[in-house]
Amino acid sequence: MPLRVVADTNFFVRALVGNGIPAAIYASVDQSMVMLVTSVPMLAELRRILSQPEFDGQLRSHGMTPESAVALVAAACELVEPDRQFDLAIRDENDRIVLQTAVGGNADLIVTGDNDLLVLSGIQNIAIVRPSDLLHTLGLQHE
Repeated sequence: MPLRVVADTNFFVRALVGNGIPAAIYASVDQSMVMLVTSVPMLAELRRILSQPEFDGQLRSHGMTPESAVALVAAACELVEPDRQFDLAIRDENDRIVLQTAVGGNADLIVTGDNDLLVLSGIQNIAIVRPSDLLHTLGLQHE
């Protein structure tokens, strides 16, 4: 059974236009190992971020637009309904949708570099880990 993983927006941005650990994970993972889980609000946030001028050249260099990049992510993920009933005191209100998506999607873990999420360490048996921790868990190498 694959590991169910919610990746935050920054993970996908770095996976799509970067060459760091998120890109290595995104390029190497198959659905027998990991099922990426996301939601419509998280995809909308990704589109909003990728539509910022600073990403225009990076996306074009990969032959993508914000819309095609989001479509690529959506195709790689299971789309779930966030659990809007889930409530927890958190430092950054923008992170609530990540937690609600993880709970609604029965995720095993959340992968993020966001310290406001990492400080929680876990919620409802859902671990919150850095990309490097997921890389290690999956036995992947970063060059």
